[in-house]
Amino acid sequence: MNPISMKNALAQLILQSDALSKLTLLLLLFVSIICWTITFYKLFNLYNQKKQLQELENSIRTATDMQDLTQAVSAYRNSSAGDLVIRYLNSLKSVLKNKNSVNQLTDQELDYLQYISDQNLDQIVYENETNLSILSVSAAVAPLLGLFGTVWGLIHSFVSISALKNADITTVAPGIAEALIVTLAGLMVAIPALVSFHSINTRIRDLEHKLQNLMAKVEFIVRHSSNSN
Repeated sequence: MNPISMKNALAQLILQSDALSKLTLLLLLFVSIICWTITFYKLFNLYNQKKQLQELENSIRTATDMQDLTQAVSAYRNSSAGDLVIRYLNSLKSVLKNKNSVNQLTDQELDYLQYISDQNLDQIVYENETNLSILSVSAAVAPLLGLFGTVWGLIHSFVSISALKNADITTVAPGIAEALIVTLAGLMVAIPALVSFHSINTRIRDLEHKLQNLMAKVEFIVRHSSNSN
């Protein structure tokens, strides 16, 4: 069977399927659209965050004190990495109101700054993971929807065979193919959703690691600046 006739056969099977099978196929199509929308949005967003993070790292590479650091970060305040650093510096400034350097901070104040930094980083990760569960749920549910449609189609097919009282291959094959088309649709939704989930999750973990390294570098610059003063 050539590709053109294969497409025509699939379209004909879908048109010939019963109402419940068509409803299942429409539901799978809707889930597929949602999954692809989330995938493209997340990949584009994470790409921009990673690009802005790299630019910020290059910008603060020559920073030697808090003034240089604040000036370098100000251009990236609308990025997730820039916002993370700015929040840390603002918290540090509020703690340093009555102190001359970071070395005068108590252990409790240092723990507080670390807590604030971790909370801000967790917020970024949480926002990146928003709606990501839809991909994992879709990857798990789509094959089950396909199986449901297949079982229903097979029951419908066997009832038709029983009514016709004919088990010839020309009678059985179209009904079975019509039932299996729903399973195919379920797999076509589940496989990309599963791959997208793991791919995006890996990128989020990588971004989290890079943000942790960025904050470690910022803390080093702040401490070095206080020591040199």
